[in-house]
Amino acid sequence: MNKFFLTLVLASFFVAGYCQYACNVTNCAQCTGSNSSFCLLCNSGYYLNATDNSACGACNVTNCDICFNATACAKCKAGWDFNIWQLTCYQLCLNGGCFCNSTDNTTCTSCQSGYYMTSNKTCLSCGLGCDICAGTSNQSNPTTCSQCSSHIPWNLNTTSGTCYLCSTGYYWSENNNTCLSCGLGCTNCINDYSEYIGSCSNCSAGYWLNAATANCSACSVGCASCSNGNTCAGCNSGFYFTNTSTCSACIANCTSCTSNDTCAACANNLTFNAVKKVCSGYRNPFMIGGFILASIIALLL
Repeated sequence: MNKFFLTLVLASFFVAGYCQYACNVTNCAQCTGSNSSFCLLCNSGYYLNATDNSACGACNVTNCDICFNATACAKCKAGWDFNIWQLTCYQLCLNGGCFCNSTDNTTCTSCQSGYYMTSNKTCLSCGLGCDICAGTSNQSNPTTCSQCSSHIPWNLNTTSGTCYLCSTGYYWSENNNTCLSCGLGCTNCINDYSEYIGSCSNCSAGYWLNAATANCSACSVGCASCSNGNTCAGCNSGFYFTNTSTCSACIANCTSCTSNDTCAACANNLTFNAVKKVCSGYRNPFMIGGFILASIIALLL
């Protein structure tokens, strides 16, 4: 092999840092190529505990593979679950929703949020949307929820002990223990526990929010969006915008126009007749004649 080429290859490895020196840092898995006292990565169960990367400290978190510091784990060893809130490791339980002890992965010592402890030391789900509940002997209603999840606006029915999620355009009524309509055209309203009527905060298309009543009122006919009952910002299909900021209907079967005697697009494959000013099945006679002539020629060939 050419000596110059071999020298060039070896030099590239040194520049790229591929050649590593023996680490002088205890429990270090990898040191930098140019400094044997500068640790880049510690062994499993250890962490860099010096600002100059000169030492690896032991993790004090049981069954932790990689840790941030002595008391905070970043990754648990195989077979152990990671507690994201406490940054610790716990036994990988065979039963869902369960925290097990360090020697027995079949017996629950406590349950995760959204589960409750049974008499045989297993954890069962509280039900959809429930964070805290208690088990009962009633098979038709096995759990009674006392606190619904706050991550999504679940609502607690105090009579049944279950959690409900209201659909768009509905709000939770504590007095009725159910979801009630926000009102016509309203997509979102305040959960007003005093049952005050008129608490809308957002209206659907074709409606505008009346600040005086906090209710949604319909825009004028043909109007897709408006700031009040008289001023339209956009029209629906089949309507055109007038000089008075209102919407007027296009001619019959017209989906897009700028006045009531023109049409840019007709529905149902119809064609606009500029003479009669209607959308109809009318076709250009020259186009029809050309089609017939082409058909005759095709038959003769």
